[in-house]
Amino acid sequence: MIGIVARVNIGELRDNASRYVRQAASGETIIVMNRNRAVAALGPLPTAGESRRLFGCLRGTGHVAGDLVAPATAPDEWFRT
Repeated sequence: MIGIVARVNIGELRDNASRYVRQAASGETIIVMNRNRAVAALGPLPTAGESRRLFGCLRGTGHVAGDLVAPATAPDEWFRT
C-alpha cells in the first residue's frame, strides 16, 4: 500500500537523505526525480504478512472443479470439420 507520496529532486535527496529515509520508514513513498522524470521510489519495506512476490502470491486462492486430466470433449469430436 502506498502512503503519502512526495516528489523530490535527486540533489535534494542527496542533501537530506536521512530525513527522506525517516519519512519512508514511517510509511510515506518518496518519488525521486531526475530532470523532472521519475527514476526511483523510496518507500517502507513490506511487513511480515505482506508479500511483494509475484510468483505464488495467489497461492491457496484457487479451486479445482472437475477432472483436469480428462479431455473436455469426446475424442470423436476432436477433428470434426
